[in-house]
Amino acid sequence: MRKLLLTIMMMAGLSTSVNAAEYSGTFGLSSDYFWRGVSQNAGSPAVSLDLAVEHDGWYLGTWASHTDLGMDNTYEYDFYGGYDMQLTDKLLVGGGFRQYNYDGEIDKVTEYFMGGQYADMFEVWYYVDNDNRDLAYLDTKIKVPYISVVDLHLNYGKWKGGDNVKGFTLSKAFDNVTLSLMVLNEARHGTFSDSAALGFHFDF
Repeated sequence: MRKLLLTIMMMAGLSTSVNAAEYSGTFGLSSDYFWRGVSQNAGSPAVSLDLAVEHDGWYLGTWASHTDLGMDNTYEYDFYGGYDMQLTDKLLVGGGFRQYNYDGEIDKVTEYFMGGQYADMFEVWYYVDNDNRDLAYLDTKIKVPYISVVDLHLNYGKWKGGDNVKGFTLSKAFDNVTLSLMVLNEARHGTFSDSAALGFHFDF
């Protein structure tokens, strides 16, 4: 836990010392923490915190959350960074890295990614595990148009040579607060709460 707190403090200090940089943070609370279709907190609520600094397309950040993977671990803390290039007012491409760290006996994992998005309508990102290229993952998101009450995104992910992850996300933003509901395809065949998560996020 000390390492986690020091990381957050270092990022907060970095964000205020870089000239002309923009910094941001997000506090999150969700009924469960899902990662690529799999619960990372054994179906229990999770608190998360994201801190980032950005300058001229370059960004660096850290993210942390509760986890329970059944291996005597209690939290995850990630480091990420990369560069986004705005090709047009709607088209963006980028790439970067993300390192997943855990307390307990779980080894860290580093991924590299690249992809892009068109406005807020479509995103596609491809992730490659630094130690095992067979664990590559394709992640896509499509916004359903002509819905004004809430934002509806269709989510599709695909492991290289393996399973796919399907679902949708409903969200509604109120100034700095966003409420969301993420539902996996598996919710149709079992207990709904085992394949869905409610979320509250506050941007600061």
